[in-house]
Amino acid sequence: MGKMTIEEFEDFGVLIDMVEGDLDAKAAAVENGIRRSLAEAITAALDGRKMDMYQFSRESGISSAQVRRLLHQEMGGRLTLCTVVKAASFLGLRLEITLRDRSR
Repeated sequence: MGKMTIEEFEDFGVLIDMVEGDLDAKAAAVENGIRRSLAEAITAALDGRKMDMYQFSRESGISSAQVRRLLHQEMGGRLTLCTVVKAASFLGLRLEITLRDRSR
């Protein structure tokens, strides 16, 4: 749940390679991929609970604007790690972040 497929990672890798020289563009591309993956996981968890985004916002204490960002319905704006952790915890999800050496 919320993991990118191999094909998506390969497409994502091609995109990253295309913007290799532009650090801002690279960061934006990575952020977009992460947000898309988060949105898929959170949407699946909400669907499993038969909960809409408004109920999720009320019960979790996360603002509706932040929920729209979490669900990738609103581009831009800040999405803090704190908000992601709060959403994951509320939905009973475990958040894993892994950094790896790109040369491997």
